[in-house]
Amino acid sequence: MIEYGTKVCISCTIRIHRLNNKTGYGPCVIVHVIITSLTSKRYEYGRYAITIAEPPAAFFFSPKQRHSLRKIGADTLRQPHLHFDFYYQDDSPLVGVSFKNLQHITDEESHYFRQNIMDQMPVKLSTHLRLQQPGVIERMLFDIINEFEMKLPFYEVKAKGLFIDLWVQLLRENIWHQNPLLISNLQMLNRVKEYIKVNFYTKISLDELSSRFNFSKSYLVRLFTHTFGMSPIQYHQLIRIEKAREMIQFTDEPLTSIADKIGYTSIHSFSRIFKKIDGVSPSYYRRNEVKEELTEKSLPWR
Repeated sequence: MIEYGTKVCISCTIRIHRLNNKTGYGPCVIVHVIITSLTSKRYEYGRYAITIAEPPAAFFFSPKQRHSLRKIGADTLRQPHLHFDFYYQDDSPLVGVSFKNLQHITDEESHYFRQNIMDQMPVKLSTHLRLQQPGVIERMLFDIINEFEMKLPFYEVKAKGLFIDLWVQLLRENIWHQNPLLISNLQMLNRVKEYIKVNFYTKISLDELSSRFNFSKSYLVRLFTHTFGMSPIQYHQLIRIEKAREMIQFTDEPLTSIADKIGYTSIHSFSRIFKKIDGVSPSYYRRNEVKEELTEKSLPWR
């Protein structure tokens, strides 16, 4: 259950605090995004003292972590934020957030604090991100909030889907934060990727890519792998096998002809790489029952 409220934040709750000089404890994970149009402005944020300049910032607070925002100066700022659980629990509808001191929280309220699992995530998440695409993040936040304000049919399902999009974008921001060279080279890396995709049927080497796009081979492999999760040569092989699979499924061309068209001179090396990537041999997709099953599933009226 997710709710939008004006007084309390429920577990997996979305709300914007328009507050100043407030201190609170969240039972769930909190993501704060500070958006300001100022060129440079100093703020004190919990134990942080930061100067907000372009780009704006996002903060993550763990359950039970004390946090506060104090704006220095008279200028306005926007700081939309979400409270959310990673897992729905039976008491989720009861979980709220208050601005009480810990010593004033009741025994019942103290049981609502969640276990901190942020450190158990497979990707280490920075607690403070300088956002590269703040407009995207802010739009996502307000799209979620709008769903809860409108409360149209299935708004909770829609909001959870929007939150997944937001979380993915924040994870990308996290990667860019930890690897600043990725964002500065992203356009060029996308050109490398598109070149490989268009020329999948030709032999492509690191030497060729390095010369064409003016990267050293080791630097190109490191950046490409950090960005796309695989090396340029691995991506080249993946695109080849995907094209081959399509041709095997939807044409009657011999496997040797298909292998030759996607750039493999040997059917044995083609079969070996195909099985390594796809998990089955190319002939698997040539069985009649498989083709019939795939054809039936592709029909929109089935």
